[in-house]
Amino acid sequence: MDFNFDSGDIRGLANDFDRYGAALPAAARTAVTAETAHGMGLSIANAPYLTGHLRASHTMEVSDGGGTVVGEFGPHATYSGYVEHGTSRMAPRRYLGRAMDVIEGTFPDRCRTLLDPFGR
Repeated sequence: MDFNFDSGDIRGLANDFDRYGAALPAAARTAVTAETAHGMGLSIANAPYLTGHLRASHTMEVSDGGGTVVGEFGPHATYSGYVEHGTSRMAPRRYLGRAMDVIEGTFPDRCRTLLDPFGR
């Protein structure tokens, strides 16, 4: 399952990150790690609970290289897509999408907070 979001704030923040150079990699990794953990927590909390397998199957990974920090989280239960998107017999139960909606709003603010010490 892939979820993407586009925010003009993030483009502006990316330009700021470029300006501050070598001082920001740790701050960027901190911001991405915190938002990835936040998103995973929301996804787990919003996931329907019957057996607990869907919630327990969530993992998260943060990697960096080449000037990019990437955070990924989500469930690995084989049926997770059916729960998220629904089927012909079951309505969608947007646990992962709702988490992504929240992160879209909180990530730029977290980045701004990290840029304050750098004079933003």
